Amino acid sequence: MQRYEMFIDGESRKATGGEWFPTDIPYLGAPWAEIAQGTEQDVDDAVRAAHRALHTGPLGRADRQCAGRSAAVARRHHRRERPPARRDRSGGHETVFFWYVTACIGLTFLATLVVRESSRTSLLENPTPAPQATATQATTPLT
Repeated sequence: MQRYEMFIDGESRKATGGEWFPTDIPYLGAPWAEIAQGTEQDVDDAVRAAHRALHTGPLGRADRQCAGRSAAVARRHHRRERPPARRDRSGGHETVFFWYVTACIGLTFLATLVVRESSRTSLLENPTPAPQATATQATTPLT
């Protein structure tokens, strides 16, 4: 079974407690990997490393405009590099909106077909001749 250590301060390391916990595949209920069980010391080390990276690392020394540009580039890269299945089935608002619009279009199309079919059926059952314009109606100007 695969084991995953903690990643703190740019490097993989074992938990100080040396304990592991299993993780399961949700739909199978079967274990697939073991993850290092962090202790308070591990959490403190991770927080210190994150604080140090934020304030003394290259991003911490950059001005806010540069940091914003870097974040925007990272977001664009992340969107572009995600696998298509994850991007298309994200389950976010865009997916809900897509299915809502699709359902509205489908229901509108279905309603149009039903109205046309019922109109056609009623005309076939009770045909009425179209009114014919008389000669006086055709030559009378509209006022």
